[in-house]
Amino acid sequence: MLEALAGAGQAIVPVFIADRGLDFDAVAHACALRFPALMVDTADKLSGSLFEVMSVTDLRRFVAGVRSGGALAGLAGALRHPQLAALRALAPDFAGFRSAVCAGDRGGELDPARLRALAAALHAAPVATDA
Repeated sequence: MLEALAGAGQAIVPVFIADRGLDFDAVAHACALRFPALMVDTADKLSGSLFEVMSVTDLRRFVAGVRSGGALAGLAGALRHPQLAALRALAPDFAGFRSAVCAGDRGGELDPARLRALAAALHAAPVATDA
């Protein structure tokens, strides 16, 4: 499947679903196929965020592995404001926030106020925490 996507002649970003664990061998194979970016996401948004499905250690491994393979790394999966500090620490190249910016549930329309609040939080200086 990855070979077919890589040979499509378009800039495709494979999305790896983490709900049942991430296949790091498949991620490495995708990196070898020279996709411009790879992303990890969750399928079941009601089970919690990406941070509840994957450990920070595995997320760090994904980001580092993708970058060392020469691609951009993206994270998504029911991400919300409370995960911003953890996202900053992981420093992905891009992140998906649909759940955080929709009115009601993630199937609702974009909420301009939520979108502005997320943009402001993303552009704000990181808050220092005591170690």
